[in-house]
Amino acid sequence: GETPWVRGLIDRHHAQAAKDGTRIIPCCGFDSVPSDLGTWLVAQAMQQQHGKPCVSVKACFSMRGGLNGGTLASALNMMESGQSKLLADPFLLNPAEDKKRNRLEQADPIAPHYDTDFDAWVGPFVMGPVNTRVVRRSAALLAGSGEKTYARDFCYQEYIRFGKGVFAGLMAAGMSLGMGAGQAAMLFKPVRRIARSLAPAPGEGPSI
Repeated sequence: GETPWVRGLIDRHHAQAAKDGTRIIPCCGFDSVPSDLGTWLVAQAMQQQHGKPCVSVKACFSMRGGLNGGTLASALNMMESGQSKLLADPFLLNPAEDKKRNRLEQADPIAPHYDTDFDAWVGPFVMGPVNTRVVRRSAALLAGSGEKTYARDFCYQEYIRFGKGVFAGLMAAGMSLGMGAGQAAMLFKPVRRIARSLAPAPGEGPSI
Protein backbone atom coordinates (compact mmCIF):
# COMPACT_ATOMS: atom_id res chain seq x y z
CA GLY A 1 0.00 0.00 0.00
CA GLU A 2 3.00 2.38 -0.08
CA THR A 3 2.24 4.15 -3.34
CA PRO A 4 5.41 6.32 -3.43
CA TRP A 5 7.44 3.07 -3.26
CA VAL A 6 5.27 1.58 -6.02
CA ARG A 7 5.89 4.73 -8.11
CA GLY A 8 9.61 4.07 -7.75
CA LEU A 9 9.15 0.47 -8.94
CA ILE A 10 7.27 1.74 -11.98
CA ASP A 11 9.95 4.29 -12.85
CA ARG A 12 12.75 1.72 -12.52
CA HIS A 13 11.20 -1.41 -13.98
CA HIS A 14 8.05 -0.79 -16.05
CA ALA A 15 9.72 -0.28 -19.43
CA GLN A 16 11.89 -3.40 -19.14
CA ALA A 17 9.03 -5.48 -17.75
CA ALA A 18 6.77 -4.44 -20.64
CA LYS A 19 9.51 -5.34 -23.10
CA ASP A 20 10.06 -8.77 -21.50
CA GLY A 21 6.36 -9.54 -20.95
CA THR A 22 6.88 -9.61 -17.17
CA ARG A 23 4.09 -8.71 -14.74
CA ILE A 24 4.99 -6.91 -11.50
CA ILE A 25 2.17 -6.98 -8.93
CA PRO A 26 3.11 -4.80 -5.92
CA CYS A 27 -0.38 -4.54 -4.37
CA CYS A 28 -1.91 -8.01 -4.16
CA GLY A 29 -3.89 -8.15 -0.89
CA PHE A 30 -6.74 -6.01 0.38
CA ASP A 31 -4.59 -3.23 -1.02
CA SER A 32 -5.89 -3.27 -3.71
CA VAL A 33 -7.41 -6.42 -5.23
CA PRO A 34 -11.11 -5.86 -4.30
CA SER A 35 -10.98 -2.31 -5.69
CA ASP A 36 -9.04 -3.12 -8.85
CA LEU A 37 -10.78 -6.36 -9.86
CA GLY A 38 -14.18 -5.14 -8.67
CA THR A 39 -13.94 -2.04 -10.84
CA TRP A 40 -12.70 -4.07 -13.81
CA LEU A 41 -15.67 -6.46 -13.50
CA VAL A 42 -18.08 -3.51 -13.43
CA ALA A 43 -16.42 -2.04 -16.51
CA GLN A 44 -16.53 -5.42 -18.27
CA ALA A 45 -20.27 -5.73 -17.54
CA MET A 46 -20.85 -2.22 -18.90
CA GLN A 47 -19.03 -3.12 -22.12
CA GLN A 48 -20.80 -6.45 -22.53
CA GLN A 49 -24.31 -5.20 -21.77
CA HIS A 50 -24.22 -1.76 -23.39
CA GLY A 51 -21.25 -1.79 -25.75
CA LYS A 52 -19.85 1.35 -24.13
CA PRO A 53 -16.62 2.04 -22.24
CA CYS A 54 -17.07 2.68 -18.53
CA VAL A 55 -16.83 6.37 -17.62
CA SER A 56 -17.12 6.29 -13.83
CA VAL A 57 -17.20 3.88 -10.87
CA LYS A 58 -17.52 4.56 -7.15
CA ALA A 59 -17.19 1.98 -4.40
CA CYS A 60 -18.08 1.72 -0.71
CA PHE A 61 -16.48 -0.33 2.04
CA SER A 62 -17.48 -1.31 5.56
CA MET A 63 -14.67 -1.67 8.06
CA ARG A 64 -14.12 -3.28 11.45
CA GLY A 65 -11.15 -4.36 13.56
CA GLY A 66 -8.18 -2.61 15.11
CA LEU A 67 -4.95 -0.93 14.11
CA ASN A 68 -2.30 -2.90 12.23
CA GLY A 69 1.22 -2.12 13.42
CA GLY A 70 2.81 -2.53 10.00
CA THR A 71 0.34 -0.15 8.37
CA LEU A 72 1.07 2.58 10.91
CA ALA A 73 4.83 2.01 10.63
CA SER A 74 4.65 2.43 6.86
CA ALA A 75 2.65 5.65 7.20
CA LEU A 76 5.06 7.10 9.75
CA ASN A 77 8.09 6.17 7.64
CA MET A 78 6.60 7.90 4.60
CA MET A 79 6.01 11.06 6.63
CA GLU A 80 9.53 11.08 8.04
CA SER A 81 11.10 10.50 4.62
CA GLY A 82 9.07 13.26 2.96
CA GLN A 83 7.32 10.80 0.64
CA SER A 84 3.92 11.57 2.13
CA LYS A 85 3.73 14.71 -0.01
CA LEU A 86 3.37 12.47 -3.06
CA LEU A 87 0.23 10.85 -1.64
CA ALA A 88 -1.93 13.85 -2.52
CA ASP A 89 -1.48 13.25 -6.28
CA PRO A 90 -4.57 11.30 -7.42
CA PHE A 91 -2.68 10.16 -10.54
CA LEU A 92 0.56 9.23 -8.75
CA LEU A 93 0.74 5.79 -10.37
CA ASN A 94 -0.57 6.72 -13.81
CA PRO A 95 1.64 6.65 -16.89
CA ALA A 96 3.42 9.97 -17.43
CA GLU A 97 1.35 10.82 -20.51
CA ASP A 98 -1.86 10.40 -18.52
CA LYS A 99 -0.94 12.57 -15.51
CA LYS A 100 -1.91 15.93 -17.01
CA ARG A 101 -5.61 15.58 -16.18
CA ASN A 102 -7.52 17.82 -13.77
CA ARG A 103 -6.52 16.65 -10.30
CA LEU A 104 -9.42 18.39 -8.56
CA GLU A 105 -12.04 16.16 -10.19
CA GLN A 106 -10.56 13.03 -8.58
CA ALA A 107 -9.09 14.50 -5.39
CA ASP A 108 -9.55 12.39 -2.26
CA PRO A 109 -12.79 13.20 -0.39
CA ILE A 110 -12.30 14.94 2.95
CA ALA A 111 -15.89 15.43 4.12
CA PRO A 112 -18.90 13.13 4.61
CA HIS A 113 -22.02 13.33 2.45
CA TYR A 114 -25.25 11.46 1.86
CA ASP A 115 -24.93 9.43 -1.33
CA THR A 116 -28.25 8.81 -3.04
CA ASP A 117 -26.89 5.90 -5.12
CA PHE A 118 -25.79 4.00 -2.02
CA ASP A 119 -28.71 5.43 0.00
CA ALA A 120 -26.32 5.96 2.91
CA TRP A 121 -23.94 8.36 4.59
CA VAL A 122 -20.41 7.93 3.30
CA GLY A 123 -17.06 9.44 4.21
CA PRO A 124 -13.35 9.27 3.37
CA PHE A 125 -12.00 5.71 3.38
CA VAL A 126 -8.59 5.30 5.00
CA MET A 127 -7.32 3.08 2.14
CA GLY A 128 -8.82 5.27 -0.59
CA PRO A 129 -5.56 7.15 -1.30
CA VAL A 130 -3.95 3.77 -2.06
CA ASN A 131 -6.72 1.87 -3.85
CA THR A 132 -7.83 4.72 -6.10
CA ARG A 133 -4.30 5.19 -7.49
CA VAL A 134 -4.06 1.50 -8.34
CA VAL A 135 -7.45 1.46 -10.08
CA ARG A 136 -6.67 4.61 -12.07
CA ARG A 137 -3.36 3.14 -13.24
CA SER A 138 -5.04 -0.07 -14.39
CA ALA A 139 -7.70 1.92 -16.24
CA ALA A 140 -5.12 4.17 -17.88
CA LEU A 141 -2.95 1.26 -19.01
CA LEU A 142 -5.90 -0.63 -20.47
CA ALA A 143 -7.28 2.46 -22.21
CA GLY A 144 -3.82 3.25 -23.55
CA SER A 145 -3.49 -0.27 -24.97
CA GLY A 146 -6.59 0.26 -27.09
CA GLU A 147 -8.95 -1.85 -24.97
CA LYS A 148 -12.44 -0.35 -24.85
CA THR A 149 -13.32 -1.35 -21.28
CA TYR A 150 -12.44 2.02 -19.74
CA ALA A 151 -13.07 5.48 -21.15
CA ARG A 152 -10.03 7.71 -21.58
CA ASP A 153 -11.38 10.13 -18.94
CA PHE A 154 -12.45 7.35 -16.55
CA CYS A 155 -13.12 8.47 -12.95
CA TYR A 156 -12.91 6.33 -9.81
CA GLN A 157 -13.60 7.14 -6.16
CA GLU A 158 -14.26 5.14 -3.02
CA TYR A 159 -15.70 5.74 0.43
CA ILE A 160 -16.51 4.09 3.73
CA ARG A 161 -20.23 3.47 4.28
CA PHE A 162 -21.99 4.32 7.55
CA GLY A 163 -25.66 3.65 6.76
CA LYS A 164 -28.80 5.75 7.04
CA GLY A 165 -30.14 8.07 9.70
CA VAL A 166 -28.91 10.82 11.99
CA PHE A 167 -26.57 8.57 13.97
CA ALA A 168 -24.88 7.35 10.79
CA GLY A 169 -24.45 10.95 9.67
CA LEU A 170 -22.83 11.85 12.99
CA MET A 171 -20.55 8.82 12.72
CA ALA A 172 -19.51 9.86 9.23
CA ALA A 173 -18.79 13.41 10.39
CA GLY A 174 -16.85 12.21 13.43
CA MET A 175 -14.76 9.74 11.45
CA SER A 176 -13.95 12.33 8.78
CA LEU A 177 -12.98 14.91 11.39
CA GLY A 178 -10.87 12.38 13.27
CA MET A 179 -9.01 11.29 10.14
CA GLY A 180 -8.25 14.89 9.19
CA ALA A 181 -7.08 15.78 12.69
CA GLY A 182 -4.97 12.63 12.93
CA GLN A 183 -3.23 13.29 9.62
CA ALA A 184 -2.50 16.88 10.64
CA ALA A 185 -1.14 15.81 14.03
CA MET A 186 1.19 13.25 12.46
CA LEU A 187 3.03 16.05 10.68
CA PHE A 188 4.71 16.84 14.00
CA LYS A 189 7.68 14.72 15.04
CA PRO A 190 6.78 14.48 18.78
CA VAL A 191 3.32 13.16 17.88
CA ARG A 192 4.83 10.54 15.60
CA ARG A 193 7.17 9.48 18.41
CA ILE A 194 4.23 9.04 20.78
CA ALA A 195 2.28 7.12 18.12
CA ARG A 196 5.18 4.70 17.65
CA SER A 197 5.42 4.07 21.39
CA LEU A 198 1.69 3.40 21.83
CA ALA A 199 0.85 1.53 18.62
CA PRO A 200 1.23 -2.21 17.98
CA ALA A 201 4.62 -3.22 16.58
CA PRO A 202 4.91 -4.24 12.92
CA GLY A 203 3.51 -7.75 12.61
CA GLU A 204 1.02 -7.17 15.41
CA GLY A 205 -2.62 -6.19 15.16
CA PRO A 206 -6.04 -7.74 14.47
CA SER A 207 -6.08 -11.48 13.84
CA ILE A 208 -8.58 -11.14 10.96
